[in-house]
Amino acid sequence: MLKKLFSSYLYKQSFIALFIKVLGAVMAFLFNIFLARKLGAEQTGVFYLCYTVLMIAIVFSRLGIDNVLLRNVASFNNKKRYQDLKSIFVGSMKIVLFSSLIVSLLLYFLSETLAIYLFKNPKMLNSLRLILIAIIPYSLSLIVVAGLKGLKKIGEATIIESVVIPTFSAVVLYFMLEGANIKDFVSSYVIGFFLLICLAFFFWERNTSFIKEKTLRVDYKKILNSSIPLLWVSAMFLVNTWADRIFLGYYSSAEDVGVYSISVKIALLVSFILGAVNSASSAKFSEYYNNKNIQKLSYYCNKATNMMVIFSFPVLIILIIFSNKILSVFGSEFVVGSTILTILCLAQFVNVATGSVGQILAMSNNEKYLKKSIFAGMGVNIILNIILIPKLNMTGAALATGISWVISTMFALYYVKKKLDFIACVFFNK
Repeated sequence: MLKKLFSSYLYKQSFIALFIKVLGAVMAFLFNIFLARKLGAEQTGVFYLCYTVLMIAIVFSRLGIDNVLLRNVASFNNKKRYQDLKSIFVGSMKIVLFSSLIVSLLLYFLSETLAIYLFKNPKMLNSLRLILIAIIPYSLSLIVVAGLKGLKKIGEATIIESVVIPTFSAVVLYFMLEGANIKDFVSSYVIGFFLLICLAFFFWERNTSFIKEKTLRVDYKKILNSSIPLLWVSAMFLVNTWADRIFLGYYSSAEDVGVYSISVKIALLVSFILGAVNSASSAKFSEYYNNKNIQKLSYYCNKATNMMVIFSFPVLIILIIFSNKILSVFGSEFVVGSTILTILCLAQFVNVATGSVGQILAMSNNEKYLKKSIFAGMGVNIILNIILIPKLNMTGAALATGISWVISTMFALYYVKKKLDFIACVFFNK
């Protein structure tokens, strides 16, 4: 029984992705420790404000094309339509190259306004302008990641997505000379993204070298028509993910942003198994749905949810019980984030216990319901951040974010039940 269970696609691919995700999580943890200890809470906050701008730029540079590419590559590869596969990949890369260039230039011209008037931190201007250089290579890398996931090359996709940048950054920080500042680190950080795109192209060429078709049939309009609805989904998800740091940067200090950002990074350890399963399962979700095998999709999702809870629950308990000790590793000034860490860990566990509901909606042509789910959480997030941060500071940001995560997840769970007639939540599935 166990042999059959662990020989299944779900467990094979999830454990491959999980192993690499664990490696990436370890390196990211080390990276954040080195970052906090080398630069302190204030400069750590400056880095994460710059990083927030980068993440916003990446979403609009990708235009939602990564999800469209993943879904179509999975379908074309399954049907051996290799000319279409190559065409949509090349077309997607060209569109994203152009859009990321436009976004980079736009943000460069707006950088002074962002640094001085939004974040009230003129010192971050040079670091912000430096990190914008990473927009093009990072955007293109994530498009390649989507293509690799569509080909079911989960290990290579996860290496690019989760391991390379944290590892490179941790090494840079470890060997960084005393007296180095945030600008020195960001310069090295940007170099890592150019190494990332080189590795991404290497993996793609290695896995598609058998495709000899030279005549491409790129339908740019079709790609964009499919991707733009997903762009708004990604944009709303972005607000849910980063609004807390933007409002905290506006209402509070870079130091508070630094403490809060470290707490968020640690809390995400509760749900990194969800990322591993999503990486392993996206192509399968699309395949089962396109083959109209909803019963198998339901079984697959419920098994995945049960597995995720088994892995994440011990992590949740450890992080809550030892929150002070864990945060003290980053420096004594970060221990004030223990309450924040507890709130965010609980919210992340709810996210895990409800399964891959967002990814299921995205891979089953139910993007509009995913959009509604995220929009509900986004509205609550913005309102609560505006109300709570001026009164409760970092704790207010954590409450606003945690509540919005749970609301988005509950809406997505409801829509999966409504449209596909099954519940992926561990508390309700059989």
